[in-house]
Amino acid sequence: MPTITRGTIKSYASGTHRASAVIFFTDDNPADAVVAGIHGALPAASSATTLIDADADTWVKVEASADEDRIRFATAGVERYLIDNAEPVHTFTGRAKFSDGISSKGATASTATGYLADWTESGSGGYNGASLTVRSVGAPSSVNGVVGDAQVVSGNTNAIALVQGLNFRATHNGTGVVTNQYGCSASAQGAGPATNRFTFYAPVGTMIATATLHSAFHARLTHTTPTITVPEYSLFRSQIEGGRATVTDLMNFIAGDNTWILGGGPVSLYGFRCKELTIGTNQRPFQDEGCTITSDTSGNRFNSNTQFASLTGAFGSGDGVIGIANARTVPTTNPAGGGVLYAQAGALKWRGSAGTITVIAAA
Repeated sequence: MPTITRGTIKSYASGTHRASAVIFFTDDNPADAVVAGIHGALPAASSATTLIDADADTWVKVEASADEDRIRFATAGVERYLIDNAEPVHTFTGRAKFSDGISSKGATASTATGYLADWTESGSGGYNGASLTVRSVGAPSSVNGVVGDAQVVSGNTNAIALVQGLNFRATHNGTGVVTNQYGCSASAQGAGPATNRFTFYAPVGTMIATATLHSAFHARLTHTTPTITVPEYSLFRSQIEGGRATVTDLMNFIAGDNTWILGGGPVSLYGFRCKELTIGTNQRPFQDEGCTITSDTSGNRFNSNTQFASLTGAFGSGDGVIGIANARTVPTTNPAGGGVLYAQAGALKWRGSAGTITVIAAA
């Protein structure tokens, strides 16, 4: 190994602590030397600002303008990626593909959105804020299009007004008519065999004693615009559209059987319950519009005991019978086009349209 015998410092800058030196390996041969920087010196700034390919259409630029502090990446003459020194730090042009998952985190309250998509479209095609597709080609235990979890951790003792697993709204403030506007749209599709198919499935997890209400589905229809007249205002509407299939039972609404594991179970079990109606000119807990078929196969069926005008059943230990409570107010005017059937002091009575009151059965 050569021995360094002498070196000469050619220049030194005290402000930047940068220096250049010529190091000689022998005293008799000035060509046997090397130019070096002193150990610990800061690197000098490069004069090059662009890394570019042979045909000058793919490049990386660090100084497109004076001291802009940005890094620009381009392919085929189009800038694809920009790293900025201010928000947004990363800007992509075109689609991005990742071979693995994407993890994001909002560090402070001002950046509390884990994933944010915001852009304005001006075309005529169909546009999606987010589009996700998961294809199953193996045998996984489950396949989910979207999985989310909004958590309040066990150590958080703060009162929080609202925690939602999914919050979405479709806003329309334009002047054009939107044919269908949905806050949420879901469908179960495909011809593959399945034991159960649900468009919407909402299980309620662990119940807690301090909760006032546990509900698998809670719909609230809110109207806040100025006074208007609309033909229909429905909290829940069920409409089945189908064909080309033989269906044994086609039901718009079914209250299924219930399973209760351990514990005493509920005090009262309701298949359908309508609470007191207090607004509107006509208050009808149930209205049957009927159907066009008038044969015996049509109409309502009540297999169990049915009680009228009371929440307490008066069935006399009977099964498949009708109970009528004493009228809270006995009819005093004549009904038009029919009659009134009621109970008074335990007797069954009928008041006809002419005003005749007939005791059908004594108490």
